[in-house]
Amino acid sequence: MIPVYDKKRGHPVIFDAKYKQELLVIADQGAKSVVNNHLQDLQEVCLDAPEILTDIDTPQDYQKARGQAETAGKKGLVQNG
Repeated sequence: MIPVYDKKRGHPVIFDAKYKQELLVIADQGAKSVVNNHLQDLQEVCLDAPEILTDIDTPQDYQKARGQAETAGKKGLVQNG
């Protein structure tokens, strides 16, 4: 299963256990090849959540995403409060 926002595939991808060995072989290279090898099994789920397009691979990516989420949360409190 892969989330989709604005016709773009995002994160996280959820894999069936039958792909475990294939995923273990690619190590930290990213799972795009596994997705592309099994397009017939792919189920897209459309979401109204642009944050699914954010890929977090490093501690720096995580800190950036965390800051963006905190900023968005504060804006939501102002609008809703």
